[in-house]
Amino acid sequence: MYLNVLPKWERITYWIIFITSIAYGLYRLHVEGDKYKESFYYLVPGWPWLNREQDISDSEFSLYRDEIQLLILVNTIHIILSQMCYFLSVQVKVRICILSVYDILVINYFFGVRPFLLLLAKCILMYSISRLGHIRLVWLAFLALMLSDISSLTSYYKWKYLDKSSIYPYTIASGFFELSLLSFALDKIHWRTTHHPRNNVTSDNLQTQELSSGVGNDEEGEPNFLDLVFYVFHLPKFNHGPFYPFKKFHFEVMSCFKAATYTVNIWDIVQKLIRFMLWGIFVEFQFHYFYYSQLGFSEDILEQMSLPAVMAAGYWQGQMFMVKYVCYYGISGQLLRFDGVIPFSNPRCISWVYSYTDMWRYFDVGLYEFVKMYIYIPIGGSKSGYAGQLVSSAISFFFIFMWHGFYLNLFYWCLGNFITVSLERLGQEFMKHSALGIQLQSKLSPAWQLRLHAIVLAPVYVVSCWGIFFFFFDIDVTLVIIKKMTASWLNMFLEMVVITSAMHNALDISMRKQAEKEIQRQNNSDLRATWTFVSCMLVFRELLSSSLFIWLLEVRKIGQELQEI
Repeated sequence: MYLNVLPKWERITYWIIFITSIAYGLYRLHVEGDKYKESFYYLVPGWPWLNREQDISDSEFSLYRDEIQLLILVNTIHIILSQMCYFLSVQVKVRICILSVYDILVINYFFGVRPFLLLLAKCILMYSISRLGHIRLVWLAFLALMLSDISSLTSYYKWKYLDKSSIYPYTIASGFFELSLLSFALDKIHWRTTHHPRNNVTSDNLQTQELSSGVGNDEEGEPNFLDLVFYVFHLPKFNHGPFYPFKKFHFEVMSCFKAATYTVNIWDIVQKLIRFMLWGIFVEFQFHYFYYSQLGFSEDILEQMSLPAVMAAGYWQGQMFMVKYVCYYGISGQLLRFDGVIPFSNPRCISWVYSYTDMWRYFDVGLYEFVKMYIYIPIGGSKSGYAGQLVSSAISFFFIFMWHGFYLNLFYWCLGNFITVSLERLGQEFMKHSALGIQLQSKLSPAWQLRLHAIVLAPVYVVSCWGIFFFFFDIDVTLVIIKKMTASWLNMFLEMVVITSAMHNALDISMRKQAEKEIQRQNNSDLRATWTFVSCMLVFRELLSSSLFIWLLEVRKIGQELQEI
């Protein structure tokens, strides 16, 4: 990829097209949302000083907001206990026991004894199976647990022993809990295979040959039941994730707990926590102006709205989904640092991720690492040729569909993901190995290669957006959005212009970040300037978009005042 190969005026034009389109779309979303708000069911009085109604239809964020104070309190106590153990020189095993007992008591308080006992039973089951050394048996048990989650018996159990408000949080926690159980079981078998190769470990454990280096070392010993309990019930990551592989979690926690010096940077953690909480406040604030979440329940209203408003609803839903998970995972990640766990990177901004493969790689890094480590690579992965990669990807996305829940809209979402990733991989293979692809690269200038890249990416990106809409909304709402986007050739042409501009901007930012990495490797003195430029461009985009939106609101108010006169 090449940096600054396009004329400056062309690069500026792409930014202007994208920013003005987003600003106008958000303006239309705001205006038309106000127009139809009498038909919305989930509007309540908002912040008094805004004098506007607030959309509370996003149940996930509403639950997180309602429980955040309690989560902060119980996690603060967990952190205090952990740090006291360090300063009092409590033995590592005793420290783990103290924290495990506290975390279990808190989880019992959240969900009750019987739901906790169900989790503990799953824990004992997976630990017992992991001791047998059969990977296939571990996978069968895990799949059985996932299938049991959607059974009528489990549903009855939840409704009987959980408060109505606790069912959804318990379901989310159970999903991450079961991923952690599988990670522990597979890593434990891998440890036994690598440290005791003469043990009676069956040949179906060949999968472990594909996993990365083992858990711990000879000094640590084989992971035991206490390690499992501490890992799966660890409070900072229990409720909302993210997922961390056992070997990463265990190694980093043990390194921290055994460290001779205090390694926790409290001030840096506090700064980042404040930053994530400010993002949470912003999410709460924007629900007063954009009622996009309500549209997920109102396909009749969506059909009456303009195309810019509909597309802005889809775009803003994705953008705010990313910001929410920056808050969820960011806060959890910083709390985990007190116990030595190095958090994964936060979800990347979807506005400058042009490749859906990168979207999976950088949005939920923990889930991506799980799929890559325990499914994609053991099946064959990138070493098995294009056909093998397709099979590995298909199985990986089918697993994601199962883990998220057996719903038809989620199946369409995963199918769209698979198609998009496959098309991207096919395009890469075509450009690398086909005669036409090689000829295009040799004949076209870097500028035209970049333009062609953006043009080809645009329709693939549209398909990926349709797929993600099935995740955000139900099937009927998504079909309305697709119908409006494809209603006329003019609509599709204008969409391609905007999305191609967005692809150019995303490619530009990506190339600058790659240049930053190259400069970092070479220890060049211009590193700070390059990164500053990228940061300024991103901030400029958000500020300009917000400014244009505010300006449009002011123009609208002036127009209304003139009409009244």
